[in-house]
Amino acid sequence: MEVTRTYERDLAKLQQEVGIHNLADKSLANALDERNICFRSQFIIPLNGSAIYLCTNSLGLQPRRLRDDVGEVLNKWGQEGVTSWFRGRKPFANVDESVLDELASIIGAKDSHEVVAMNSLSLNIHLMLATFYRPTPIRRKIIVEENAFPSDIQVLRSHLALVYRQANEKEQARGKNKGDGEHEDEDDFLLIIRRRPGESTWRASDIITFLKDHGKDTALLFLSGLHFASGQCFDMSGITAAAHAQGILVGFDLAHAIGNVELHLHEWGVDFACWCHYKYMCAGPGAVGGVYVHEKHTKRTPPLPRLAGWWGQAKAARFTFNEAMFEPAPGALGFQLSTPSPLMLACLESALRLFKAAGGMPALRKKSVLLTGYLQLLLEQTLSDTVQIITPAASEERGCQLSLTFKVERLEAAQVLEALEARGVMGDVRHPNVIRVAPSPLYTRFVDVWRFVMILKDVLEEARDSPRETREKG
Repeated sequence: MEVTRTYERDLAKLQQEVGIHNLADKSLANALDERNICFRSQFIIPLNGSAIYLCTNSLGLQPRRLRDDVGEVLNKWGQEGVTSWFRGRKPFANVDESVLDELASIIGAKDSHEVVAMNSLSLNIHLMLATFYRPTPIRRKIIVEENAFPSDIQVLRSHLALVYRQANEKEQARGKNKGDGEHEDEDDFLLIIRRRPGESTWRASDIITFLKDHGKDTALLFLSGLHFASGQCFDMSGITAAAHAQGILVGFDLAHAIGNVELHLHEWGVDFACWCHYKYMCAGPGAVGGVYVHEKHTKRTPPLPRLAGWWGQAKAARFTFNEAMFEPAPGALGFQLSTPSPLMLACLESALRLFKAAGGMPALRKKSVLLTGYLQLLLEQTLSDTVQIITPAASEERGCQLSLTFKVERLEAAQVLEALEARGVMGDVRHPNVIRVAPSPLYTRFVDVWRFVMILKDVLEEARDSPRETREKG
């Protein structure tokens, strides 16, 4: 199948318009910056503003206004004390609702009732598993991709361990002792979609075939929306449709997808999704997490079983303190457990304000495709003999991130990153030997991308020319 590289056509058109035909000419990067809006001035750039920051895939930068937004919450608390919950501007009791409209827009929910900002990513996955993993004697498996983010695997395995160890204990209590090796454990119920040998990404056809082959005994599919190491963005729409055709419920971890690619969760029919807000969403380290639940599940009567907490109560019932009654709040809000943090939600609201000012995900994604496409083409033109890009080349199969490996013998990615950091470039390394770089359309300029490639070129030339034993010691 032909790989679509629309950014190549768009960049060629812009080169023609500005009369700069050499992709590696810095003046082309400057011309591209003049034609594309950037919100760099609205963020605090590390190294006193000089950093080439390409690590948004790990932690987004701090919005400049965030300190004022957090300060407003602190001042309200300090001046109003307990009355800050229900009185004055932005009562804390309503703070969980302040971000929902913008979040719904970013993830493609039908409306704000399908989303909630709460807890952290791993905890939210546990909560969703408690509701959506409903095994039957026939359907008991969970499907996940190979090399999923380790925390996701740990969550899935620990949840399965609780379910099936309890089942084994019940069998023993009934006197139905099984022989050695007959007890079921978590690994018996986790199915892994593997890549083909020697390949860094998954083929869409292989995923669909896997779902067909294992559809009858699978209860839940839980995948990354965008893979953290390879940068591959999965066809969430096609995968969801294929899973549903087999009677499988579908959930996604969108940690690396939200704020990075356009999402249409309601339209795609996704059952649930969880994510964090500290990467592309720029809401700060350990920021509050997020959850999406399709309305078809929250409008059921009786309500779906869940692990409940008092803040998930309907508003009118929340402060009645009737422990015998749990009436869930409408939509995804009914999955909340504890009192939300006004401080954390102020950070998220500050970031969401910038997404709205930038024109939302359609505008940001349009620039992102061009920005990462420029990075790809510049690497291919300048460093094809030393750099291999393992992220898919088609823009619809990736977000901002490109994952790079190196063709220089015995050169470790960690060594490359160390040399880059010494020159003001901020990226990161992932096992086994990959550097991830992710230019954000919010604050990365085309000239930053150009500078990165030129610096990387110098670093790799120095590494290639250095004696092998020097590289091994490093």
